[in-house]
Amino acid sequence: MNDKLHVVAILHVQPENPETVADMCRSLTAASREEPGCLQYEFVLSKNAEAVILSKETWTDEVAFAEHMASSHFKNAIEQITPLLSSEPEIHTCVSID
Repeated sequence: MNDKLHVVAILHVQPENPETVADMCRSLTAASREEPGCLQYEFVLSKNAEAVILSKETWTDEVAFAEHMASSHFKNAIEQITPLLSSEPEIHTCVSID
């Protein structure tokens, strides 16, 4: 059984803040990739929707993801990023269908 957990987060950024949020995402990416359960972690900018940033993450399992969510670098980043968003982040936890 494949226990890998895939996560997609959608950030709707206020129109005046995309570069600021992108810089914060870069810092979060660097720290998150160092976590032992992280298999993939990146942010991408939507080409279809203005000021939308998505995260694409893969974790070894739900425990690794929970540890990430509890990490100080994640909590600090979310605390700084959230006021720059136009709505709450959408976080989708997923499993492979293969």
